[in-house]
Amino acid sequence: MSQSHFDQHIRDWSARKHAILEEYLPSFCKAVSRRRPPFNFKRTIWYIDAYAGAGIYKDPSDADDLGSHGSPIRAAQITQQLPYDIRCLNVEENLNNF
Repeated sequence: MSQSHFDQHIRDWSARKHAILEEYLPSFCKAVSRRRPPFNFKRTIWYIDAYAGAGIYKDPSDADDLGSHGSPIRAAQITQQLPYDIRCLNVEENLNNF
């Protein structure tokens, strides 16, 4: 069985993804919210992470490591601070990271 993200250092590509997410998601939601929804429906913005990974990354060699947040938690934290109706759908194929 492969090692879970829960027991791994955060990898470079994940750190880059998180940086992009933190910079881009608020601006994206602001831009999308300006579009008028059809038929006077309430605008709901959907954020879909097709490679969500684990919610927490922890250093397996450090028992005191509280871990760092993965993209599912980061997206939830970002969207909770925005004044829009935003839903996050996180998809993860690897059951060790689900």
